Amino acid sequence: MKILQINKFYHLRGGAERYMLTLSHLLEEHGHTVIPFAMQHPNNLPSPYQEYFVSPVDTHASPWSAAGIAAAARVLWSREAERKIEALIQKTKPDLAHLHLIYHHLSPSILPVLVRHHIPIVMTLSDYKLICPNYKLYTQGSPCERCRGGKYYEATVHKCLRDSVAASALGSVEMYFHKMLKVYERSVDLFIAPSHFVRDEFVKFGQDGLKIRVLPYFLPTIPPPEKHGTREPLILYVGRLSKEKGVDKFLEMVHALPSPWRIAIIGTGPEEAPLQERFGKRSGVVFVGHVEGDALAAWYQRASIAVVPSQFFEPFGIVVIEALSYGVPVVASNRGALPEIIDHEKTGLIVPADDGDAWRSAIARLIQDERLRQSMGKNGRKVAAILYAREMHYTKLIEWYEELVQKKISNSQLPISNK
Repeated sequence: MKILQINKFYHLRGGAERYMLTLSHLLEEHGHTVIPFAMQHPNNLPSPYQEYFVSPVDTHASPWSAAGIAAAARVLWSREAERKIEALIQKTKPDLAHLHLIYHHLSPSILPVLVRHHIPIVMTLSDYKLICPNYKLYTQGSPCERCRGGKYYEATVHKCLRDSVAASALGSVEMYFHKMLKVYERSVDLFIAPSHFVRDEFVKFGQDGLKIRVLPYFLPTIPPPEKHGTREPLILYVGRLSKEKGVDKFLEMVHALPSPWRIAIIGTGPEEAPLQERFGKRSGVVFVGHVEGDALAAWYQRASIAVVPSQFFEPFGIVVIEALSYGVPVVASNRGALPEIIDHEKTGLIVPADDGDAWRSAIARLIQDERLRQSMGKNGRKVAAILYAREMHYTKLIEWYEELVQKKISNSQLPISNK
């Protein structure tokens, strides 16, 4: 099968890109041809199809500059993306398109082209952009559902995008424009949610639940069991350093650890400099920066506890299943899909996101009870190996792919009515 994998970035940037890239490798290992379509970027992976990628766009340019006006027009509808996807389809003749993040840089302008060529469309709901102008259902330091019921003007009122009236107004207009066209609703054949929480949230906002199926992300590999050595007195955070991830609140709430315990913060993002300024000199806190591959695996192998202090409705939590696969118990907030992934008291602990006493108590409990950490770690390994295995993910996804392709073929063979 020839499969378009469409995402605005073609390099590792966040959870959506990690899933798209690992999924592409998995499909190729099973003999399928993966055809990427993305935006040009200096960090992109090499691809024989990169000549079809769309030109870069600066979505952070001043709205009153020429670049800002051009970016605003492209956010709504990209003629270039239309032309480029048309050319790529003519060249490769794909059987199916799997969309990830296409907003702003690619825009939904590519959808009618795919429909016109009778290409089934699958879209993974990696964030909340189809129901929330700022992607996160989070603003002004708290989860937010003010746009529910089509009230997208609320994003402008509360300056939900970059704390800017102009950027937020564009986000509101974009939502009203695309909802008026119903371009996603009419074009996408199947939405895939990584968690039941995401599916339920989209249904709550008015999306058709019959077109949304749940399929959790998967682990590319399951690490082998440890053979020797002991864990270090180390608490690990892995993820983007941004407000909604709650790293600042975690460091505020868990402000003192018994020696020799320490906290390692792995990741980068817009809050990296402010976090280092506030907490970088604190004893027992180290900022590691961006780490991946074998180096990241080494950190998981050393850690005794992992934390996910998200303040927003986490759509899934790839770092959670990574930690579980390495036998690391996870303490996480009760936001979004996290309680779905962590079996409270079995593979980790779920605590209220803003309850400092609960966070301190949970961390202290695991620090003091090595046997509990080991038990949770063992349980986590079993869960990760069973529920998030790559082959199980592939089997279900390819079943859905084939179902949609067959349905498209059957529909295209129906006689055309003269009425």
